[in-house]
Amino acid sequence: MLSEKEINLISNGLPFVPTPDIDKTTIINVVFSLGRKLKIIYFLRSCPNNYIKSSKTFVSKSNWIPTDKVIDPDLLQCISNFTSEIKSLTILKEKNNIDQSESLALRDILKNKSLVFF
Repeated sequence: MLSEKEINLISNGLPFVPTPDIDKTTIINVVFSLGRKLKIIYFLRSCPNNYIKSSKTFVSKSNWIPTDKVIDPDLLQCISNFTSEIKSLTILKEKNNIDQSESLALRDILKNKSLVFF
């Protein structure tokens, strides 16, 4: 049986999206990941003979990053600029579009495996 809060929350419709919680640490981690990917793409495109495909079907996720000395200095400067720019930003807290009781109701709805939405 659904509570009144759960029913009201569901009545908002499937396109309704609660305000996400965004923290600066998550954003900085994403920016670091982007910088890492840019370095790897540059490395693999500029040094194709250094890449040896593994014969394993499944491999663990790698944390490898090419050394800065094999990366174009302009790319390193660009990565440094956008990283420092993101670190200097002030994240403004968005006003939640649901109250705490609705947030708890949403959590309960997500845990309820007997609910099916069409």
